[in-house]
Amino acid sequence: MNDQRWFESLRAELRRRGLPEAYCERLCDELFDHYQECKEDTMSGDSSIDAILGTPRGIAQAAARQQSSWRSLAWILLLRSLMFIFLPLPLLALGWLGIVFTMGAAAAACEWASGASLKPLGDLLLGEDTSLARQLILVLAICMACAIVALEGLVARKWRITWPWQLCATALISVATAALFLHIEYTGLPGKNSLSAGLGLRFDSWTTLAQQILQGLLPFAFGTWIAWQLWRARLAGHTSGGGPCTAAD
Repeated sequence: MNDQRWFESLRAELRRRGLPEAYCERLCDELFDHYQECKEDTMSGDSSIDAILGTPRGIAQAAARQQSSWRSLAWILLLRSLMFIFLPLPLLALGWLGIVFTMGAAAAACEWASGASLKPLGDLLLGEDTSLARQLILVLAICMACAIVALEGLVARKWRITWPWQLCATALISVATAALFLHIEYTGLPGKNSLSAGLGLRFDSWTTLAQQILQGLLPFAFGTWIAWQLWRARLAGHTSGGGPCTAAD
């Protein structure tokens, strides 16, 4: 097979495997340059293109495997980014909303059972003093943050994902939890009490700031412990002959 027919056959094999046209042309150009260099350096022996480069079919199969591995790696990075970077905060927000609506529904059910008219959550729990309602919601919000951190850890452990991904999700959740603040306003009028929430560090008092920092430290400590467990499990797998890491790791 002459050189021109060899490269035409290679292009046909590459296109048949669905590889991009730009990639096919670039690979053929690189192989042509390499073939010319090898041909000039070959002083004796077989200098045919098949002997130097191999068969078009073999090269096309190797190129297709390489492209497939790159596509698989891209999908793996995308899925891990979605799970450990983009999804934790929306899941956390949905969990917090679920807490508020569930407590509101429970308060309404209790008042219905007692025969009283429906009132807001703060009025039901403590009347004018709404600190208990606020602290209870904050505790449940922290528990929800820890639950999502645990969920991320379970996913990481099941799919053998390395600890930095888990720690990244933990950091995002911890920062959001630390920034959470609540305000319940009691007016004494039925249906006029209000619950407001926001994100941001409150510097109006050291007590409030310390409480917010503690809110973030609790899920962060829990997530760090999970990441440490993942690291230990991975280290134990290597020391027991688990072999090198794979793309799924």
